[in-house]
Amino acid sequence: MRLEFILRKYNFIFEFRILLLIIVNAFTFCVSTNIIKNKSQNPNSRFSLNLFVNATDAKCLDGSPYGVYYSPGYNTGKKNIIISFWGGGWCAGRDKDSFLLDCLERSKTNIGSSNTWDREVYQDGTFLGGDPKQNINFYNWHRFDFPYCDGSGHQGHVSGEMEIKGEKLFFRGHSNTLNGLNFVFENVKFSDIDTIVITGCSAGGLATFYWTQ
Repeated sequence: MRLEFILRKYNFIFEFRILLLIIVNAFTFCVSTNIIKNKSQNPNSRFSLNLFVNATDAKCLDGSPYGVYYSPGYNTGKKNIIISFWGGGWCAGRDKDSFLLDCLERSKTNIGSSNTWDREVYQDGTFLGGDPKQNINFYNWHRFDFPYCDGSGHQGHVSGEMEIKGEKLFFRGHSNTLNGLNFVFENVKFSDIDTIVITGCSAGGLATFYWTQ
């Protein structure tokens, strides 16, 4: 149940191109860079956070709702989509207990919880940037930024909840991404799509492979 499943779900028959821009750097913490919290001079650099508060299966490690940042496409970019997966490593440990402890620590950061995510951000550069001088290829495309808060590379899933030191942990990376992809195709008409570019860094780079196999 990956991107192919999502595409088939809508029962559309047409052709478009899927391109992969894979940036894999296992040694660098690389969530979306060049995010500007203050308002940019370019309104097309604005991204709004869309939290999936009604999706019971889309959660960060701490149980807070998952969501996706979105900046609509316009003019020549209205038929094109770029999706970027945040990076940030994985939960790690030599055994189950140390693994869960690491996840618990992560759940108190912005790669384990959506509670600290800004509801509005601006990006001028990077593949998602709205400045045509800094992002000449994708500046006016539909740009979707997939945050990372599940600790398992945008793909793990445990149907229930786990508890460590009296606190609950949720592993819903697979569901988070499915909800994110559904959000993409709810905002862009399937019949209008020409090109989809998928990119990511570190854990997000691996997610790019996983979700397009």
